[in-house]
Amino acid sequence: MSLPIRYEILPGLPPYGPMYVPISEDGRPFASEGFVVRIYRNDGTSWVANCAPGVTDFSGVFPLIATEQIVVIAGGAGYFLHSGQPTPTQCFGINIRGIVPNASQRLIFYTDTEVEVIEPDGTLWISERIGYDGLKDLSCQDDMVSGLVFDVLQTGNGVEGWEDVWESFTLNLITREVQGGPFAKRPD
Repeated sequence: MSLPIRYEILPGLPPYGPMYVPISEDGRPFASEGFVVRIYRNDGTSWVANCAPGVTDFSGVFPLIATEQIVVIAGGAGYFLHSGQPTPTQCFGINIRGIVPNASQRLIFYTDTEVEVIEPDGTLWISERIGYDGLKDLSCQDDMVSGLVFDVLQTGNGVEGWEDVWESFTLNLITREVQGGPFAKRPD
C-alpha cells in the first residue's frame, strides 16, 4: 500500500524556489495567483501547484484514500492531482459550492444544480440535474443524500404570480436515482 500524498495549502505563491506549475482545465498557463498547494513527492522533493479558480469561493484539498491522488477544489474548479505528475489527471466542474459530510470514503460535492461524487477509487460521476438554481441543507445518511432544491412556482398571473420555494429531494448513491425536486412533478 502506498503512502497518502502529503500536501500543504499555501497562503500565496512562494517568492523563491522553483517556478510554480500552473494548473488549469485546458492546460494553458495563466499568470494570476490561484489556489496554491505544495505537493510532496515520495522522495521528499515537492512542487507547487497554482490552480486556476472556477466561479465560486469554495476551495480545499481532499485526499483520495484508495488512490495516490488528491482532489483540489480551487474556487469551484476541481482537479485530480498526483504527487509525481505536475499536470492534472482529470478536471471537473467550475461551480462547486461545497462538500457534503458523510461517513463513507466518498467525496460528495454539490453545485447549484447537481451532485458530483468521487468514489474511493477515484471514479467521478455526476447526478442528473436536480434543480434549476440552488441546492442547500445537504446531508448524507448511509447511501442517501438529501437536501433542498430551489424552485419557482407559478401561483397566479403576472409578476406577482410567482413564488420562490425550496423542495426536498434525495439522491441514492448506489442507484444514482433522484427523487423529488422540481423535475419530479413536471412532464418531460
